[in-house]
Amino acid sequence: AHAVEAAVIRAAAEASAQIERRHLFPAATGGSRRDVGPTPPAEMGRYKGLSFQEATHQFQAALLLDALEETGWNVTEAASKLNLARSHAYRLIRAFDLTRR
Repeated sequence: AHAVEAAVIRAAAEASAQIERRHLFPAATGGSRRDVGPTPPAEMGRYKGLSFQEATHQFQAALLLDALEETGWNVTEAASKLNLARSHAYRLIRAFDLTRR
């Protein structure tokens, strides 16, 4: 779970909508574990006052919801896009109480 959270943070630092191999395995793709630059303060405002875990959960929920909306709520496609197991995507949908808008 920690590796996934770190990958989410690396992707967010690049303003990437998708978690890619380089986010999960930075050392294997020529990066380092410490090469994540700071997120601009304007983007961090929404997380101010939240714990690390709360902020990470909000980011994960937003990322998953975005993928679901892009795929017309096709959970299989959204999970594939985010490199998640479909069963895990369903667990996250329930955990974050995500619904169609």
